Amino acid sequence: MQAIDNLLYRATGWRKVGALLALALVIMVILLLGSFILQLVVPYDNWSWDTIKIYSGVGTGHEPISAKEFWIFLVSFIGKIIFSGLVTASIVNIFNTRISKVQMGLIRYKMKQHYVVIGFNDLSVSIIRSLLKTDSPIVLHTGQDVRKVNERLLSLFGPMAAKRIILYSGSRQSDKELLSLNLPDALAVYLVGDNEPTSDAISLITLSLMTPILDAAPRRVVVTAIFKDPATATEFERATPPAPKTTLVYNQYDLYARTVLVSEEQLPSLPAYPKLWANGKGIHLVIIGMSEMGMAFAKTASLIAHYPQGKSRITFIDKRAKERELTFRNRYSHLFDAERDEYRYLGDFMDMDYEFLQADVRDETTRAQLVAWAKEQNLFVAVCLDDEREAREIATYLPIADPSNSLTAQPAVPIYVYQPTNGATQHNIYPFGLLDKGFHIAPSILLKAQQLNHLYNKAYGHDTDSIENEWWSLPMASRLANIHAVYFLPTLRRIRNEQSVRLAEVEHNRWVIEKLLAGYRPLTAEEHKSYQPSQKKTLKARFIHPDLCSFDALKADETGKDIKSLDRLILELL
Repeated sequence: MQAIDNLLYRATGWRKVGALLALALVIMVILLLGSFILQLVVPYDNWSWDTIKIYSGVGTGHEPISAKEFWIFLVSFIGKIIFSGLVTASIVNIFNTRISKVQMGLIRYKMKQHYVVIGFNDLSVSIIRSLLKTDSPIVLHTGQDVRKVNERLLSLFGPMAAKRIILYSGSRQSDKELLSLNLPDALAVYLVGDNEPTSDAISLITLSLMTPILDAAPRRVVVTAIFKDPATATEFERATPPAPKTTLVYNQYDLYARTVLVSEEQLPSLPAYPKLWANGKGIHLVIIGMSEMGMAFAKTASLIAHYPQGKSRITFIDKRAKERELTFRNRYSHLFDAERDEYRYLGDFMDMDYEFLQADVRDETTRAQLVAWAKEQNLFVAVCLDDEREAREIATYLPIADPSNSLTAQPAVPIYVYQPTNGATQHNIYPFGLLDKGFHIAPSILLKAQQLNHLYNKAYGHDTDSIENEWWSLPMASRLANIHAVYFLPTLRRIRNEQSVRLAEVEHNRWVIEKLLAGYRPLTAEEHKSYQPSQKKTLKARFIHPDLCSFDALKADETGKDIKSLDRLILELL
């Protein structure tokens, strides 16, 4: 009985059909033996032939005599059970099983020229929306319930999703699963993870499993890995976790911030803010809420908000500002090196100030302070609370958001508000982080970053290769540094058009903040006394950079760089 149970319930596909046909053949042989015995008792020339025809359902043979009626009935009944019942049902079951497997994401295809998205979360939706603008198929691999994922995709994208998005279900910690994605033939891979509490840790395992697959591939396949925890992304700037050579790493909150701070489509972005260039002042960015989004907004602004007019200023307002300040200082401790005695010899070498105000933005004192800042400075406000409804309410009722207020006449104070689902723009309130707006790391950004690196190597006499070979031979931190520099190009272009200034000085100020954020520190006073240019490479490997100083304090080093001639390189890139 166990063998029959295994055959009926556990065997699958054509193996099950073959087994049932074998069973039918065995039964037919038994019936033929029975007909042979009957022929000895009741002579009849066609016992065996009629048995076969009746059993298979082909015909009924000759008109049976009374002695044969029960036998013919029995043979016919058993034949119909075998052929019309079990075999037919098994064939139907094969197709039903395949349909079920497709719905469960268990069918694998030999894909080529496709995009791969590993993991399904809110960011995956944005990436898929952007990829649907191409003509290539999209493979979405997830460990979640594929039926629910499919329902959401259909609700967001309609029938187009069924045609273009192929769902795979499985663990991204399995090398067998990753091989089934046919990664070497993919156009690009996006690793975002599912919504597990340990998503970042699992994604690190996934990257390590991808490494032998993609590093041995005949062509480059770019892997874009997006992490939720800032510390995970920072690992790649300060160390080298196992990952394919063609990996680029981002923090998802940094990407949300970039969509508004450097976008050339959604104005007013920082580089294009008209008041900034009209009154000759720097900017003051007020961030309401020291959430992960708020701190990422500050980090991204720190890489962009550099101007010849003077220092930029970032103010956090939060009811728990003192507590959250410790988190920010711990992550980016070298931003505050100027406060320490061992670095005071450098003077004020940063063009960015940070302050932390513990207050409720709804109290009268804080509201009055916002109004004062709006009158005196180029003010930007970003509301970055975790509670989406509360964030919208606070942004709407800020005194500088009132359309009747003269402060918002020309131009209005831009107020950005983190709203993953509510995309309504209201006067000078601009939502960001929207899932339905789509997200993509533009190929043009990557190309410009590669060109920047090539021009740098060419300008300073480094060995040059093809642009792509040079780029992918860089460590991860250097690739990210080039991308940060490209995001600053719109500002440099505007500075060149608006004012006669040293572009290299503004770029150096930005570079200083970038290096401090990445974990580098300046020379201490004691180290500076004994420093020799020949030590530079060794010090940089220890995340100590001698060039972290004011622009005027820079000196040509042993490589022969003329720091003051950087303007020529920047102009060539622009």
